[in-house]
Amino acid sequence: MEKTKRNNLLIVIGVVLGTTVGGWLGQKLVFVNPSFEKTMNQAANEINKKCPLLVDKETRIDNAVVLPGNVFQYNYTLVNFDRAAIDTTLLKQSIEPTILNNIKTNPLMAELRNHKTTIAYNYVDKKGIFIVRMVFTAERYN
Repeated sequence: MEKTKRNNLLIVIGVVLGTTVGGWLGQKLVFVNPSFEKTMNQAANEINKKCPLLVDKETRIDNAVVLPGNVFQYNYTLVNFDRAAIDTTLLKQSIEPTILNNIKTNPLMAELRNHKTTIAYNYVDKKGIFIVRMVFTAERYN
């Protein structure tokens, strides 16, 4: 049980750093195109040029994708963890408030907020096995 708590703490730290880096990478594109979907695709392409990128010793951002319905998704890997060793409920409860606060307050996320974009964070383990997906709609972050 202690190992699971330690693993979850390391993951929380990685997620906090990862969401900040993901937002920073997304902001690196200058928003000049009239079509926001086109702008999101360009931002995802800019992020993907730098990926995969180790955010910290536990977390790697693999890519960003634009999904139908005004959804921008960041895809992460927890590079040192197996899905079986993670309490996903506890993990989600631990990191969701931090990510939501980052979306609400980080100036780098302003363009996504302004366009009421749904922002998703997808996590897999070191073997590529799904761990958790968190979705933040405009209703949640406004």
